[in-house]
Amino acid sequence: MQGAVTRTWACALCAAALSVWLGLAKAQEAGTTEGVPFRRTVLALFNTVEPLEEEWDNPVHTAFELPLHWLGMRVRAHDISSGPPPEEALNDCAALATVFVDNGKPAPEWLWPFLERAVIDGGRRVLHLRSFGPLEGPSETSRDGDAGSSDGPSDRLERWLARLGLERSEGFARGFLAVEAKLLEPAKCALELDPTLDPVFGGPRNISEQNRAWVQLRLRSDPERRLAHPVVVGPWGGVALDPWVQWSDEHGEERHWHLDPYAFFREALGLEGVPAPEPNLINGRRIFFLHVDGDGFESLSQLRRDAYCASLLDERVLGRFDLPFTVSIIVASLTDDLAVVEPTDRMRLASRILMRPNIEVASHTVLHPLIWRPDPSSGSDEPRKNAFKGIANYSSTQVAEVRASVRFIDERLLTGGKRCEVVLWSGDTSPSAAAIEETYRLGCLNLNGGTFRWDEYYNSSAFVRPYLRRRGEAIQVYCGMANENDYAGFFTTAPGSYFHVDQTIENTGRGRILKPANIYIHFYSAYNPRALQSVEKLIERWAYRESTIPVHASRFARAVLGFDAAKLLRLPGGGWEVRDHGGCSTLRFDGETRAVDLARSKNVLGFRRIGESTFVHLTGDGPSRVLFGDGVPSPYVEESNCQLDALQRNERHLALQASGWNPRILVLGGITAGHEVHFHVDGAPRTATVDSDGRLEIRLESSGSSRIEVRLP
Repeated sequence: MQGAVTRTWACALCAAALSVWLGLAKAQEAGTTEGVPFRRTVLALFNTVEPLEEEWDNPVHTAFELPLHWLGMRVRAHDISSGPPPEEALNDCAALATVFVDNGKPAPEWLWPFLERAVIDGGRRVLHLRSFGPLEGPSETSRDGDAGSSDGPSDRLERWLARLGLERSEGFARGFLAVEAKLLEPAKCALELDPTLDPVFGGPRNISEQNRAWVQLRLRSDPERRLAHPVVVGPWGGVALDPWVQWSDEHGEERHWHLDPYAFFREALGLEGVPAPEPNLINGRRIFFLHVDGDGFESLSQLRRDAYCASLLDERVLGRFDLPFTVSIIVASLTDDLAVVEPTDRMRLASRILMRPNIEVASHTVLHPLIWRPDPSSGSDEPRKNAFKGIANYSSTQVAEVRASVRFIDERLLTGGKRCEVVLWSGDTSPSAAAIEETYRLGCLNLNGGTFRWDEYYNSSAFVRPYLRRRGEAIQVYCGMANENDYAGFFTTAPGSYFHVDQTIENTGRGRILKPANIYIHFYSAYNPRALQSVEKLIERWAYRESTIPVHASRFARAVLGFDAAKLLRLPGGGWEVRDHGGCSTLRFDGETRAVDLARSKNVLGFRRIGESTFVHLTGDGPSRVLFGDGVPSPYVEESNCQLDALQRNERHLALQASGWNPRILVLGGITAGHEVHFHVDGAPRTATVDSDGRLEIRLESSGSSRIEVRLP
C-alpha cells in the first residue's frame, strides 16, 4: 500500500518538477537568460458556520493571510457557499488550500471535481487547514440519492488521503489521560502555547516515508493501532488540523498560535530558497511613516483654549520635525457648503498646513462615514452612518465621498501643482469596491483598516493583520498599526495611553519584520498635553533612534501594491528575476548566507543581512536580477534612510542621488576595512575611514537631494 501511494503522488510531483527543469534546460540550451515563472498565489476555499456580513472577514484573512504574505505569497479567498471559483482563479496558483469547519452542510457538488482538477491535473500543492469539514461527508448529489454515485460518505476522502500518503484514523478522545501527544517538531508546534496540555485525538495517519509528521497522537487504550498525525507535510503540501493550529476563545478576543505558520507554510509550499517581495523595508531599513486622520481638526485644545487642535499639532509636530508626514482633511470640518465661495478660516489653516513642503496631502472624505456599508433597505449607495449630518450642495455616496473630497482639496486648498495623493478611509474602514477603485481612477492611493495590537494585553502574533484586503479586484492597503482609539482611557483617564503602541511596533519588528513602524494619529492627539507628548516621544524613537527610513504613507502603499503585482522568475543560473514590482524595492532571501554577485546582478543597489535574512535593494524601473556568489568586491549600499537612485556603478565606482530628510544617512559595504575613502557630495570632496566591519557611513546634516560619488583607487 505504502509503495503504491508513494508512486501515485510521486508521478504527479515529478511531472511538475520535470516541467520546471525542462524550462530551465531549454533556456540554457538556447543561450538565453529567460527564467521560469514561479507561481505566487494560494487559492483558499473556506466555509463558515454563519454567513459573513463582510466578505473579507473570513478565517483565511484573519488567520492565515499574514504569514502567507510574509512568505511572499498572494492569497485569494473564496467562500464555497457562493459556488465554484472562476477558472481564472487558478492562474498563477501554486496551491489550493481548504480552510473548513464542520458546519453540518454537505460538500457542494462541484467541490471534489474542482479540487482534483486543480491539484492532480494542475500539478499544484494542497493545504488542508483547521478541519476536513464537508470533505468528510457526502456531497449534495450523493446526499440527494444520486443513483450514479457509488461513493460512501468517506470513500472519496479516503482515496484522496491515499494520494497524499495518508489514511483515516478512527476514534475520538480528549485529554491527556486518554491521548498520548508527542510533538515531533516542538519548536514548530508550540510557538506561543503548548497544545499537549489538552490533547484531542483526530486527524489522518501518515503511511508514507516521503511525508514528515510534526505531531503524533496515540490512544492510550489502543496505542499500537490507533495512531494519528494531525500536522504533516509532504512533497504535495501539508495538513494542519485544529486544535493543533491555533487556540482561540469563544469570541476570538484572545488567541495564540500553537503551530508556527511561517515554518509550516514554508515547508508545505516548498518555499525554501524562494525570495519574498518585501514591502516593509527600503534600502535595508524598516519603513517609518506617520499619518494623520482629519478628526478633531476643529476641536479646541486644552493646551491653549483659543487654538484648534490642528494649529497645535502643526506647531508641535508637523512643523517642528523635519520629516515626511501624511495629513488628511475632512471637508465638513472646514465648511458647511461644498460650493463655498470665500474660504473659511479653517480652510485657510488647512491650506497652510497642507502646503508645508514635508506634508503629503490626503483626504479623509467629505462627511466621514462611520459605517460605509449602505442600509440595504435604502436602495442607495449612501453610507449607513456619517459623522457629519451633511453640508450644502453635496449628496453622499461611497464614491462621492472619495471623488468630491479629493476634488475639493485639490481645487480649494492647494496651489502650485500640489495635489491630494492618498485617501485615508474613515470609520469602520469598509468601503465598497467602487469607492476603492475611485481612488485609483483619480490617481490616488488608499490606506487604513486592519488595525491591531500585539502587546501585553493582546499577547500574540495571531492578532497581526495582513498587508491588504480585496474587494473583488480592488485592493485596500492596510495601515501598519493601531491608532489612539484602540487604547482604553485615551479620551478619559489615560490620554497618554497611545504611547503603548511602542510595544506593538517593537514586537512586529523583532525576528520577523511583519509591519512598518507606523504612527497613526488624529488631529485630536493635540487636545491633551500628555497625548501630544506621547506622539513626540514615539517620533523621536522610531524616526531617529531606530534603524528606519522615513517616508510618506503613499510610499508604503505603493510598496504593498508592488508586493501584490510582483512576478518572480527562477533563472537558469540559480538566481532570480523580479518584474512588475513597482514600489516594492526589496527582495528578501531567508537563510541565504552568500553575498550578492553585484557584477552579474541587474538593477541592484546592494544588500543587508539582518538576522537570518538577506534584504536585496532593487533600483530602476525595469526587471531586477539577483544572483549570488563570490563575484568581484565592489562598493554597494548596505543601508540608507533616504531614497537612492543609482547613477553609475562598477567595481571601483558608485554614484548615487540621495534624497531624504535630516539627517540623511548612507552606509556602504564592499570596501576594505580601515581603508581611507575619498568621495564627493555635490562635487565637494570629503574623506572618511571604513570601520573594522568594512562599513563606510556617510552622514549629511540636511534635507534635500545630493549626488554622492565614491571612487576607489
